[in-house]
Amino acid sequence: MASMYLAGATVLVTASLGVVMGPALCYGGLVQLIAGLLEFRNGNSLLGLIFSSYGGFWVSFASLNISAFNFLGGYSDSIALNNAHGVFFLAWTIYTVLMLLAVLRINFVTIGL
Repeated sequence: MASMYLAGATVLVTASLGVVMGPALCYGGLVQLIAGLLEFRNGNSLLGLIFSSYGGFWVSFASLNISAFNFLGGYSDSIALNNAHGVFFLAWTIYTVLMLLAVLRINFVTIGL
């Protein structure tokens, strides 16, 4: 849902991100953090790391865009804000590629997760 919003497939991109932040925080963040902790408990450290990290991604992404936290209040220029979002997503893209390379050593079923 967040990807469709950011791509502009469902609503205009100029619309509020508030419609996406609830599922991003609750499902994307908290549920993946819980899944990561359960994987750690089962002894699957790589999957625990992956689930927990992406849970942290969704919690941080939702926190950045929830207006009550006012994290983005310091950006009066939309170009600077877009650059900051770009750096945030670039860091997670690099992390995703590294995790893909790590998972390739296990099996192909794990790649689908």
